[in-house]
Amino acid sequence: MIRIAKLWLAVLVLTACSGEREHAVVEAEMDREQPATIDWIDGSVEEAFAAAAREGKPLFLYWGAEWCPPCHELKATIFQRPEFIRQSRQFIMVYLDGDSERAQQYAERFSVMGYPTVIIFDTAGTELTRIPGGMNIQQYVGVLDLALNAMRPVATLLEDLSEGKSLSAADWKLLAYYSWWQDRGHALGDETLEQVAPLLAASCPAELAVEKSLLQMLAVQAWLVDADRDEDQAAQHRATVDRVLADARLAQENLGSFMMAGDVMVEYLSMGDENALAAAIQGLLRGVIDDPRMPVLTRIDALQGWVAVSLAASAPDAGLAPESQAWLRQQLTAVRSTLDSYQLHAGLNGIWQAYYHAGMPEQARASLEEGIRLSDQPYYFMADLAYFETQLGNGESAMSWYQQAWQAAEGPATRQQWGVNYLEALVTFAPEDGAAISGTARLLLEELSGQRDAIHQRTARELREMSRLLLAWAGEAPQEEARQQALASLREQMRDICEPLETRPDVCDSFLVAVAAPGDNAT
Repeated sequence: MIRIAKLWLAVLVLTACSGEREHAVVEAEMDREQPATIDWIDGSVEEAFAAAAREGKPLFLYWGAEWCPPCHELKATIFQRPEFIRQSRQFIMVYLDGDSERAQQYAERFSVMGYPTVIIFDTAGTELTRIPGGMNIQQYVGVLDLALNAMRPVATLLEDLSEGKSLSAADWKLLAYYSWWQDRGHALGDETLEQVAPLLAASCPAELAVEKSLLQMLAVQAWLVDADRDEDQAAQHRATVDRVLADARLAQENLGSFMMAGDVMVEYLSMGDENALAAAIQGLLRGVIDDPRMPVLTRIDALQGWVAVSLAASAPDAGLAPESQAWLRQQLTAVRSTLDSYQLHAGLNGIWQAYYHAGMPEQARASLEEGIRLSDQPYYFMADLAYFETQLGNGESAMSWYQQAWQAAEGPATRQQWGVNYLEALVTFAPEDGAAISGTARLLLEELSGQRDAIHQRTARELREMSRLLLAWAGEAPQEEARQQALASLREQMRDICEPLETRPDVCDSFLVAVAAPGDNAT
């Protein structure tokens, strides 16, 4: 189940990734023809949509955060490329930082949560598609070409497919390169990806080999994360995986699936031959790792995938063999030496995780400490180091790092997230310290007071988590009057925050209100 949870998180970040080689050499005349940076609009989201309608351009909305490693990877691998910058001139370009004013309210409006999310709207403001992270520059530019050619929205394509209407090759390309894991019910509606992905995979014409393989692998991943998966379908999905691995082009096009979910495939699709499937996936990943022409961040992703697959094929709790650890250290040291300032944050994040999962804690800690020293967002690595210490059972150190991360964090939504992380550490490791727990919660609520449209999406999620933590903390010692008084004071503080709001989020009424169990007389 840990691996399934890891896969679910991973596919939200990196889906339909391809390892197609990107060459660093770009013709000099291309550089001269285009400005060196993206022309992000200087204005509100509403002004951006108005500009799109006025100028007859589609709108490119990038939803991200300064601390988000996949956002750093997107900027390093796509946004700096001359091909992308050149094509961006045909769009109204909008960057919406998750900590900017009203950002989380916009997140609810557009049904986005995870960073990064990229949405393309037509000139009238209708959503056309969502672009997944991890694509190479050729794939990215190709999807943007589809949007420029006034493609129909993905939601419309799904409706047509359900009604038995035929789709064009361009339609299927848009469906194949859609960010399904970030759909959040926009195109899927009331259906789940577990229901829709098999239909897409079966309906895509066989002559569209790449698009069909991407949709088939989407169906495989949807099956893997389905807690109620039909085990009778395992052989069918194994056949898909084998077929894709056997075709060099399709394997490269689906590289992201194998980097992020290869270990889960080994666990659930081996059909009794874990070593054979693992060896095939490892061979694909080694090809990426050993190729200096591949983007360095892709090579780091491949190294993480290689570690995960190796562990999945090993005996339980066996860990990596010493020679494998030595090889991994050599590879990670080599890629670390090539990271530039744009790649550093995302690269160090991948490196420490590779070391950690490989059972090399000293190297993992060193990489985290390097991130704290060198990153422009050190609080991200402070929180990761706190998590690292938590896994090692070092409660005092974990609390200290979570507190430092919160103190250093910037931006309202980020500070809420990091602050709740610290609150959870206090509840876990120091439940007797009521003053610190209630004081931290009070400070977090104070930061929300007076913010315009503060309680939406990510911030609302953190408030629900804060409520859960505090109710559990008080419930562990219901006889302690101080804990009950603390909750009463925080409820009153939340009421004062919510009272002036024009729209009242649900969390205003549910904050620190216990939910009665079935048959319970509590209210």
